[in-house]
Amino acid sequence: MIVLKAGLAWHFRRYSKDEKLQALEDQARAEKVGLWKDKNPIPPWEWRRGVRD
Repeated sequence: MIVLKAGLAWHFRRYSKDEKLQALEDQARAEKVGLWKDKNPIPPWEWRRGVRD
């Protein structure tokens, strides 16, 4: 949970419906910390797809 609050991870909603985890990600996004400092952060699943292509 600490990594979400620090903006160092994504909460993957497809596999987790945990409201607390989503709230931590939303807070990090709002505060623009960690990866949320970037205007267009690339989700890991899209980055991996790009690496394979």
